Amino acid sequence: MMRRVLADPELRVDEIVAQGNLVAWRWHVTGTHRRKWMGFEPTGRRVTLSGLSVDRFEDGRSVERWEFPDLVEFAAQLEPQQG
Repeated sequence: MMRRVLADPELRVDEIVAQGNLVAWRWHVTGTHRRKWMGFEPTGRRVTLSGLSVDRFEDGRSVERWEFPDLVEFAAQLEPQQG
């Protein structure tokens, strides 16, 4: 989703925790808002989306992923600037 919305996206992994066959990782992706998203017109500003993902592994491969992006904070960055 974010690859279509953000030009030049940069993904950074902030923390990784593993237990059994589950791996949780906190991340953030930063890029330039270039396309319309959820009613927000492109702003041309650098924005950041943060989140948490949990992967379930079988035989060394990720077979399932749950993602929890902070869309409220992301949307707040897309609000028109006043002034």
